[in-house]
Amino acid sequence: MKTIFNIFQTGSGNRSACRVDKLSDFMRKDLTAIGFGLLLSGLAVSSSFAADPTAVPLHGHVPAIVAHGKAKALGHLAPDTVLDLSIGLPVRNREALAHLAEQVSDPKSPNYGQYLTPNEFTARFGPTEKDYQAVIKFARAHGLTVTRTHANRMLLNVSGKAADVEKAFGVTLHEYQHPTEARTFFAPDGEPSVPAGLTIQDISGLDSYRRPHPNYRLKPGQTFSKSVPTAETKSASKVKGNATTGSGPA
Repeated sequence: MKTIFNIFQTGSGNRSACRVDKLSDFMRKDLTAIGFGLLLSGLAVSSSFAADPTAVPLHGHVPAIVAHGKAKALGHLAPDTVLDLSIGLPVRNREALAHLAEQVSDPKSPNYGQYLTPNEFTARFGPTEKDYQAVIKFARAHGLTVTRTHANRMLLNVSGKAADVEKAFGVTLHEYQHPTEARTFFAPDGEPSVPAGLTIQDISGLDSYRRPHPNYRLKPGQTFSKSVPTAETKSASKVKGNATTGSGPA
């Protein structure tokens, strides 16, 4: 920052001396105002440098009801609220992975049915160990605790206070009234962001708008019952078991 100094010159004699006295009063006031102005501008510059201009936003983390202003905000989430987050890392070589997926599913391909082991998948398509350690280092540097690591390096579980989460990902967490349920939920009012060199794809746990629930629901009057297996059910079970073998999910 360049500071411009104004130089005031006066003539000689008593009249000039009186003028200097009068001018000095105004100069002191002006210089004081200028000093406060420089101080405030300096603070503004410092605050602007505090935010990383190269940070990359991660989209899809603000619930639509919040983004569209349809949820009633109740206030800032308590800073000591502990959040459990799952940080997702992207796969490498996406095009090669998509091509391989087509080959192992194509009966005409020589790679048909040649599924990768977990270790093979990680080596070819998983995030690198360097990228994984960088995310771990970032989390710990912002006061978050690593609660679980994963062998394929595609997920990292962390926990921390809301205040630390806000600083880490550049968000502000608020509490809102749920529109259809008798409860409140928290969510960020803007998308999180991470440093450009950090390979993070998404962050789960930044909001509590949706709660996990089972996909299976009983109809009114329906109950679970234990049935005695018959020859037909045993046979069907064997067929089902054969159909779900392999490296894919059951």
